[in-house]
Amino acid sequence: MPSSSLAYLDKVASEFGVTSSSATSPAKVVISVPRAGGDRHDFALELSATGSAVSAREEPPVRLPVFCPDRHINEDGSFCLGWGSTAAPAVVDEESARAWWTAVVRFLQLQLTANELGVWTNGANDWAHGEAASHQALAEAAADSLGARFRDDLRAGKFAVIREPHLRGARLELRREGNHIARVAIGPPARLKDSRVPCPCDQPAGMTVDACRDHADHLIGFTVDLWRWRKAEDQFLRELAERGIPCCGTLKNCKLRDVIAREKASTMKKDRHARRHKPRRRPKL
Repeated sequence: MPSSSLAYLDKVASEFGVTSSSATSPAKVVISVPRAGGDRHDFALELSATGSAVSAREEPPVRLPVFCPDRHINEDGSFCLGWGSTAAPAVVDEESARAWWTAVVRFLQLQLTANELGVWTNGANDWAHGEAASHQALAEAAADSLGARFRDDLRAGKFAVIREPHLRGARLELRREGNHIARVAIGPPARLKDSRVPCPCDQPAGMTVDACRDHADHLIGFTVDLWRWRKAEDQFLRELAERGIPCCGTLKNCKLRDVIAREKASTMKKDRHARRHKPRRRPKL
């Protein structure tokens, strides 16, 4: 019987087009990934195990970027195979080994599509980076409580949160496709500034949020965690930009590239301002 996570993976590897497998960490494997048209693409991977947790990376990186946040390839080249309930499972038996290989195959299929189209096509089930993912999970749970249409609008990027400074504490305005939904005082405790605004849930229009079950609490939580999610995501990318981490250039749209451009423009503006206001030396007599 297998006695380790890599041994379980090795036992079922042939079911997923894997050859050159090994039960020793780091294991060198070759996996043949199928596409919809019937073509197959080979990837050389390195698997590393820490207990029941197994990570994978392309080694050497030939088909994939060394690092790309938007393509969910970590700085060390390892694959980010989901987060929370969507993460690849710990490998403790043959069933979980099959689920892990399934996650890897799906991940590599998405990567091949990204290579071809220059877009990451898993947006509906995508996870944010770093600490932002925990706030995303909370925001999505609150959105689920407000209905399927509300959740779908979140996934479609239709919500925005605007932070408004105020003498009595900052406020967050939630907008849906540019339309005002609610205003939340951050607190603590966080609270709605007007609890009689229409509830944005999927129920028929007309009911105010304070009279619509527990939706006031979910709306507050959604607004605060959406703001924290976006703030943490932006901070994650700004830290990469400040460290000089480059964009891999493989996607048509890239959050890291946008942040790098924004930080560069800000630095140039500050430099121009400093030169413009640099005190002139008085000529020597």
